[in-house]
Amino acid sequence: MRIYCTILFSALFILKTYSQNTVIFNVKFTGPIHKKVEAVSYDYINNKFVFYECKVVKIDAKQERLSFDIKSPVELTIFNQKIFVEPGQTYQVKYFLGKDSTEVSGKYYGNAIYSEILENRKYPEYQLPAYTGKEIQLKELLYKNCSSKLAIVDSIFRLKIMSSACYKYMHNEIYYSFLSSLLAISKTVSPTDSVTRNILLEDFKMSKFNDSSNLLSKFYGFAISEYCINILVKRNLNEYSSDHLNRSIAAIKLNFSGLQKEYLLCYVFRLYARKQLPEYHERLDSLFSEFNTTVKSTEYNTAISNWYEFYNKANKVIPDFILNAQLYNKNGDSIALHSLLKQGSKNIIDFWASWCSPCVKQIKEYNTVKDKISDRYNIIFISIDDEMKNHQDASSKLNLVSYLLSPYNSEKIKDYFAIPPIPHSILVENNQIKDIGFDFYTFLKQL
Repeated sequence: MRIYCTILFSALFILKTYSQNTVIFNVKFTGPIHKKVEAVSYDYINNKFVFYECKVVKIDAKQERLSFDIKSPVELTIFNQKIFVEPGQTYQVKYFLGKDSTEVSGKYYGNAIYSEILENRKYPEYQLPAYTGKEIQLKELLYKNCSSKLAIVDSIFRLKIMSSACYKYMHNEIYYSFLSSLLAISKTVSPTDSVTRNILLEDFKMSKFNDSSNLLSKFYGFAISEYCINILVKRNLNEYSSDHLNRSIAAIKLNFSGLQKEYLLCYVFRLYARKQLPEYHERLDSLFSEFNTTVKSTEYNTAISNWYEFYNKANKVIPDFILNAQLYNKNGDSIALHSLLKQGSKNIIDFWASWCSPCVKQIKEYNTVKDKISDRYNIIFISIDDEMKNHQDASSKLNLVSYLLSPYNSEKIKDYFAIPPIPHSILVENNQIKDIGFDFYTFLKQL
């Protein structure tokens, strides 16, 4: 069975030659490759992109075998195409250069086309202000959209072209996205309108969150976090306080266990570490010491350690060895980082690379709004490309003023600012880090 669609890649798993944790993209090209191939997933626990190192084996002039090591099933993005990958599957791919299309065949090729079908299907648009006072009607509309999407996934699965793991993952992504939307809508309802709020939240029950394997879905993670923080603990909108932090930890320990419990403890720790406020440091120090021994999951324990390091750098002066680090402009001339920072202004340092598609997407968004922020923010783009030519070509194509890390201090800067992943942005004022994980893309979208 075959399908022709406008996706960019898929995967081939070969267990005889490679380990069971290796994903193989066996690709036949209609011409030469002109860019670095990347595979990226989004780690919503650490709020960052994860890049997978690619190993390339050239088969002949028009075929290459690209391999990536993965530890568990994951949704990867390759050349802007989402693909749910897991060991034990086989795909054959022909990539048509210049046409942005591929020919995909294989037992579970539905794992590669599900996002294409869902993203290209048109759904009714809605805006919350237009539904003020009509929130129940909006819930019904969202439910129809949710049901329609689930029906698409069901139809693909019935054809036996989608794996069971991908089917479960997609169901969770769609359903728990619907639940999260309902909670967002409920926050716009008047506090005195308990009837409407109860109808919107009637599906938020503990029974919906009893399968820890669902944590593979980012929207399941969002929904269970919102359920715990906003319903069990009854946090007021945008409330952050020591009391809320303590009540959240107590509610998690009382109502959850296993991976669910560890995920939520990690989530709350991240929630408050991101605020980077001194009044929470003592409590976060105490929680870090506790979680360092009680959180057994390597993934969540590592995430807590990362966020602990994150908030400990906040509101502190950047050390001289970083401020004096040399960068290269497009002409190859060196310039120190501190000379690019404007004192008394808000500086956003954005790390990127020519081969990073999320980075390029973010820069294109910046180009559409840069005139709105140029008088309020000083934006500094720094590339981690290995080659100056790649940096020059990409910067020219994007009409971007950018600087390249010097190989002499590249690793020091990467270590200090926790790079990769990229894109990665830092907010700096008067040589102090105000936000070491600044969400530049969301900031741009909200302008």
